[in-house]
Amino acid sequence: MKYTGRVFRPPSEAYSLIVQATIGCSHNKCAFCQMYKEKKFCVRPIEEVFDDLAGARRAYPVIERVFLADGDALILPQEDVSSLVIEGDAAVCLVNGGGDAPGASADGSVILGHG
Repeated sequence: MKYTGRVFRPPSEAYSLIVQATIGCSHNKCAFCQMYKEKKFCVRPIEEVFDDLAGARRAYPVIERVFLADGDALILPQEDVSSLVIEGDAAVCLVNGGGDAPGASADGSVILGHG
């Protein structure tokens, strides 16, 4: 599992596997937020994310939830997110102010699917 910089785990994801799908935040200009200031935004290559999922699958026989971090996992192309849901075979939650999206929880995470 490869992590870059500090990784933030929301309390609602206490038991989730954290996979860094993006690094930093694509906007990164919010005056109230200092979470990703030390990181330059980029999308991790999907192959690296798959490698992280495969490594986690080998290390942990049961993974019930996967949380895609960092600040802007919703920027991933939809086909990549769909393949992650299928490959991960677990609930995948994306956090990013998705409060108005169907299936959004109170903290803005969106549950995209489960296996």
